[in-house]
Amino acid sequence: MYAKYVHWYNAEAMKPVVEEKFLDGTPQTHGDPEKMTKKMLRDADIKRGLKAVASFTQEDLENRRYAPTIQLLNRISCLYFEMSKRRPEKGAIVFTFAPTRKAPGSFLGEEFQPDYLAYHASVAELRDAISAENGGLLPWSVLIGVGEHKRFGDDYLAQLKTYTSLLKRYRPDLPAIHGFHVSGNNVEIASLDTVFRMSKVCPVDTLEPWLALVASLYHAADTRYQPLTYNSSQVDFHRWDVEYENLKIATVPFHVGEAPGRTTFAALELAPGGATQDALTKAFYETPAHGFFKSSWQSATARWTESELLERIHKDGWLPGVVRHRFTRREIEVKDPAQTAPKAKRKPGAQSAKAKEVDAAKEPEQQTAQTQEQTAQTQATTAQSQAATTTTTQIRVREVINLGSIGEPLSEARTMRHLLWAFYDFVETSSQLAKLGIIHRDLSWFNCLILPRHTVAGEKRPLSRPCIRRILEAANVKIDEKLEAIGKRQSSDIDIASARARGDTVDEFMPCTLVTDFDHSADIEQLADKQQKLNIRERTGTNMFIACDLSHPGSVPYTNKCSTLPKALDRVGANPRGSAALAAAFPDDDHAGFRDMIKRVVAEESERQDQVTLGDLPPPPVPKGLHEPRHDAESLFWVHLWGCARAQPVVSTVPDADRSEYNQFCFTMLSHRIRGGNKEAARAPYLSPVHLQTDLFHPQFRRVQDLFDHMALYLTIPWHVYKDDPYIKTHPDHAHVAFRRLLLWMLLREDMPELDLKLNTEEPRVAENLEKVLQFAVPSQRRAATGNESVSQSASKSVAVEEKPPAADVGDLELNRRGKPDIRAQFRAESAPVPLVKKKKETKKETKTTKEPKSATPAVTPASTSTSQVSTRSQKRAREETHADDGAAKKMRADVQHEQDVQPMALDAPEREPVAEDQPQVDAMADEAKEAAPAVVDKTQRYTAKVHQPLQTVNALRLKIWKDKALWFGKGQFSPPPGARKETAAKETAAKETASKESAA
Repeated sequence: MYAKYVHWYNAEAMKPVVEEKFLDGTPQTHGDPEKMTKKMLRDADIKRGLKAVASFTQEDLENRRYAPTIQLLNRISCLYFEMSKRRPEKGAIVFTFAPTRKAPGSFLGEEFQPDYLAYHASVAELRDAISAENGGLLPWSVLIGVGEHKRFGDDYLAQLKTYTSLLKRYRPDLPAIHGFHVSGNNVEIASLDTVFRMSKVCPVDTLEPWLALVASLYHAADTRYQPLTYNSSQVDFHRWDVEYENLKIATVPFHVGEAPGRTTFAALELAPGGATQDALTKAFYETPAHGFFKSSWQSATARWTESELLERIHKDGWLPGVVRHRFTRREIEVKDPAQTAPKAKRKPGAQSAKAKEVDAAKEPEQQTAQTQEQTAQTQATTAQSQAATTTTTQIRVREVINLGSIGEPLSEARTMRHLLWAFYDFVETSSQLAKLGIIHRDLSWFNCLILPRHTVAGEKRPLSRPCIRRILEAANVKIDEKLEAIGKRQSSDIDIASARARGDTVDEFMPCTLVTDFDHSADIEQLADKQQKLNIRERTGTNMFIACDLSHPGSVPYTNKCSTLPKALDRVGANPRGSAALAAAFPDDDHAGFRDMIKRVVAEESERQDQVTLGDLPPPPVPKGLHEPRHDAESLFWVHLWGCARAQPVVSTVPDADRSEYNQFCFTMLSHRIRGGNKEAARAPYLSPVHLQTDLFHPQFRRVQDLFDHMALYLTIPWHVYKDDPYIKTHPDHAHVAFRRLLLWMLLREDMPELDLKLNTEEPRVAENLEKVLQFAVPSQRRAATGNESVSQSASKSVAVEEKPPAADVGDLELNRRGKPDIRAQFRAESAPVPLVKKKKETKKETKTTKEPKSATPAVTPASTSTSQVSTRSQKRAREETHADDGAAKKMRADVQHEQDVQPMALDAPEREPVAEDQPQVDAMADEAKEAAPAVVDKTQRYTAKVHQPLQTVNALRLKIWKDKALWFGKGQFSPPPGARKETAAKETAAKETASKESAA
């Protein structure tokens, strides 16, 4: 079981922007709003509906309010469909409700339960839903809108913000998410695009807010991003189909970034060739991932794009250790539901406004390209300025990229030596990027992968780089059998096949790592010029791993005694194999002068520290926050310090008893926030030898801490003071040279057998006392299950994807109160029915009992029955200790944080055994689907420490990523459920009492 955290929104995180003209009919695309409103107000059903939603008193429970509300909304939707003269094939908006159960299909690990749900369906289903009194569940990925209903006097918007933000992540194809919030007899309409916007407060018995909501949802459905389509017919896994002019693939998502923001949608690409649902299911369970697909919203004013930088990196050939791109697309859209988005297409690498200025007379072609880009941005800005908002909406650019490279998390490292190999190759790749004039600016655990595999080659050939495997072979170092295949090309490598086709040869060795995610990368010279001219400080990176000088300038202790550093950097040369290793590591002798530089700087630094101590000199000035290559090296330092500290051998011969320092280190790292006040500087003490010489690592790996001790000495030299040194001016990657020498020193040692101990890739070391930073847990079977079995399916199982849930076969469904087929009955298999205002007839109750023998769940599920567990103190009280709370305990609320693609998360789950996989709930499929499922598909894919297959299936890789995020950024093991925790605590208390009585006797 895997875990996920919950954000808790605060007042400033998504502060709503109240728009006075939100209800003026602007989102409507058909008809005159005033005429439509007057005509609807003459409808008898609308009049009754408005009167019904306003007739409740404070004593009426929430669940009595749901049915009248959705009946009103469905009636308005039906009239809007008819008055706007929409074509039936365009579908309609249908409203339902399911407040007693969580919405299924949460592959992100979020478990929430909105009161109201809206989805895109057929017109026939809408007409059937008008008379529906029962709600039903639908998966997140088919929803199009959400709503929240509160009783009197509750205007807290945290839950609505949570639902809209989460739906924005599950629906990357929608330009905006719309919802509503009812509090007593008032209603507000909400919209989330680049900002969270609210309408003015209106009485619930007025038509304008409800009509604006319906019109906005129809507009969102009409302006859906067509190349991305969710396939609700795929029961076994979440599937999004991607289709462009020359790209048509099926993908399996595993992560989506926070919304609002970049909202990066990340998915694994299924192997090509699957033409049916069964073929894709087979590919999901039995074949490795063919690639990686990412869609994100980038700022339109960004100076560099990921696609442009990848074109530049791979200009002369595939740079080893960096992801390869297969397809890129970038288009400008104004993320405002009231505006039609002007688009501008530009091929990767084309000239744009953010490139260097060119002479128009000398470069007419480049000037034309630049002018077109500026014109597109000007049109977007003009359109945006016409929007009736009280704040400036940021223009976002949708950037799509399909990568032909796949890697696995660092938690899959076989041994400690494997981790250090990866450290070396990451540093070497970062150094090569710096020489190309590119700085990554976001090297983190999640962007640094191991065990790389490429599926795209083309006419380009991979370049040769001095990776760690090549260096060790040149130094004649014996390789442990567990790592024999690491860093060497296998016979199935696509580069070998491409080289044979060209009649060429390819390098035998390759980095054992893969650097990905260049969203925040930049040109070094242009970045420095921008920051110096504008006098700004950019903090770009990921929590836990950003350099301390960037996260909190002035927090680094510039008082470490570094007199031993030159000797430590020379130890690699003293090794018998050191000369050969250094010659292979620096074939161009690009480290010449490094030793002289470090001796010169250390001498000057020692003198400076003495003068500061005597008061003759002031302390070194605070750095200006300019992102330099050495900051990327420091990010790699934090990444591998975290990985090595959490690593534990499969079999330990030394007890790991005292973890107090380790627990504090984990707490400090997990609680770090880039904009978190005093939490920014909490990591800086770990750059001091005093802290690094404590017991952070497993007892069998304590000697590895010496490596990080010397690296910390190097990082705590105030390098901004010595920026005019001749070597540093010409070698901005000097920190990379130092790290490579230190790593080679340790990797060449023959007296460290602990480096070859097999690591436990299923569980890291357990960390205690993390209650304040561990937050939320979700059972893994819910995370892997799609919930699509509750969606009505058509008979077709082809790759073609329906935009809306197909109409269901109503032959065996019960009838509603008007004698028509109750289309909602199929959804009640996954949720408890909501109590009706009127009692059902006995015959219907008997029919339902026959169809659903297990649906005897109470209508309103108590909070204590929730499978979600919360770890923070305040949340524990609300969810685990106060089971009778009918308000806060019913729903988990979220808090917005600084935008991160992946945040630290924690876990609580009822099993301690190593989990092999999350299997979709196949038993929940319809009988016809079971019979049609191919028997040859093996759904028992495992990813245990005992089995490390060269090619991991899509399913296994997805589960590995979830496991990595949950365990390596949580407690480190699966915790029991609340009931088991209470029972264990009671037993421990009883045991202590018994022991105290015995000692007293």
